[in-house]
Formats: sequence, structure tokens, C-alpha cells
Amino acid sequence: MNTKLLKTEEEYKKMLDEAEKLVEMDPLPETKEADRLELLCLLIENYEKKHYVFDNVSAKDAIAYAMEHNGLKKSDLIPYFGSQSRVSDFFRGARGLSVGIIKKIHDGLGIPYEILLRT
Repeated sequence: MNTKLLKTEEEYKKMLDEAEKLVEMDPLPETKEADRLELLCLLIENYEKKHYVFDNVSAKDAIAYAMEHNGLKKSDLIPYFGSQSRVSDFFRGARGLSVGIIKKIHDGLGIPYEILLRT
């Protein structure tokens, strides 16, 4: 696939699909696939900054959106939070996100750190 700046939603979605396939391959660093994935991520991030406003999104809303977008249930978040009770506590507002949980969620769901650091 040709690489260029993303200008349409269709191009954006195609790039997301390609990036997802590369993520699933889990390419080794310094390989052609890893370099391609890094480039796609930069193009996707650039498009999102121009077309999506995340200024007022809370960490809870961002995680809920990622769950919906990826077809996840709260129980699917246990690997990030460590237990079902921590997931439940977070969603009812009784617990915030630790640095370790933030890193796991960022790495696993791709939610930007600046959003996850919001309360």
C-alpha cells in the first residue's frame, strides 16, 4: 500500500486496519514491518489530531469508547487493572488509575497518556 498523508475517513480506516494487522504480527524491532507500523502510527496520530477533538474526554470515557470500539467487556480489562474489583472500582469512581495501569492501558488499547492522566 502506498503511504501518504491521510485526508479522508476511508483512508484513515484502511490505515487503521493495516496497522492492526501489523500489531497482531508483533514485528521485531528494526524490521521492515516494525518500521511500517511506526510510520502508520504517526500518520494515524496526525489524522486524529486534525479530525478528532479529545480535549474534554475523561479517562473513563476514553476507556469506555475503546471497549465499545473493540467489542470488549469490563472483564476484558482485568489484565490491565489486575482484578475485576479494581475495574469495577474505577468505573464507579472509587479508584483512579495507577501509573502501572495507565501504561498497560496505553500499550494495550492505544489511548494517549494525556487522556489517561485525566481524572
